[in-house]
Amino acid sequence: MITAPEEPEVSHGASAAQRAEVDPLLTCLLVVARAHGLPASAEGTVAGLPLVQGRLVPSLFERAAHRVGLSSRFVRQPIERLRAELLPAILLLDDGDACVLLERSSDGQRCRVVFPELPEAPAELPLAELQTHYSGWALYVLTLPLFRVALNPRFTRPFYAEPRTSAARTASG
Repeated sequence: MITAPEEPEVSHGASAAQRAEVDPLLTCLLVVARAHGLPASAEGTVAGLPLVQGRLVPSLFERAAHRVGLSSRFVRQPIERLRAELLPAILLLDDGDACVLLERSSDGQRCRVVFPELPEAPAELPLAELQTHYSGWALYVLTLPLFRVALNPRFTRPFYAEPRTSAARTASG
């Protein structure tokens, strides 16, 4: 598991100057939330969390993700081994940066990513270029089951509930 860097300055909110800077991990979390159709704001996601230098750090990511209805898991894997069915995933890059991996090309040599500096515009780049900045750590981020049920109108009961059959209805009443 990744631990937050030791940092003397801990705040429970970002100053105006810090908010003007891009918080890579928080921005990536918001991009993934939006990709899953979950409403989320930067302020609501980190309110009250002990940010480090006004930023979301890996050790606080799970708490922030749960606030917007997402579950997360850190994995240490090469980009090529990240499971396509679990994308989008957040890649931790060198120097505390991050990006969202949306997909890999069918030949695996190109990647579509979102960088926090321009979260509305996916970019495509060669896998080799992305690998030069990749720290080896990624975050799989998926919706929590309860939120999947609430967001999808075709689900009327939790996934684990047995559907009632017509025979069960006639027998019970």
